[in-house]
Amino acid sequence: PSTPSPPRPLPRELMAGTLPARAVKMPAEAPVATDRLQRLAAVLRAVDRPLRRRMLDAIREQDSDTAAQLLERLYEFSDILGLKDRQIQQVLGEVDAQTISTALFGADEAIRDKIMNNLSRRARESLAEEMSFQADVPERLVQEARKKVATAIARLDADE
Repeated sequence: PSTPSPPRPLPRELMAGTLPARAVKMPAEAPVATDRLQRLAAVLRAVDRPLRRRMLDAIREQDSDTAAQLLERLYEFSDILGLKDRQIQQVLGEVDAQTISTALFGADEAIRDKIMNNLSRRARESLAEEMSFQADVPERLVQEARKKVATAIARLDADE
């Protein structure tokens, strides 16, 4: 007869066993939001992808709603800066040009450059033209567009 596998550690046990060594990777500034999910998302962002996936799986087993809410907060528009060119191209292939244009409104120059450098010449010119017509985009629309990009990044990460 086979021996039963040991019980899976609870999410807090997983975190307690691995986070002290990873704490040095945390950003120097504390998250502005006092939301516990936002804080937990910040912790998850600081750990390596394999551990993050195990932690999310453990959380999902305990509370699927919390896991889903965490996934919504885990990825941000600015994560595009950490992606490889091929990954950025995949994200850009999933999101329409108007959404990209809106997401780039008021974005850091580094993000704009990273995206523009991963477009074909024609697509880059088209996006630049689209952006030139934007005078004043409501913040709500910019945030919605950035969320769509972050969702595409999350899908990319889940597929890898």
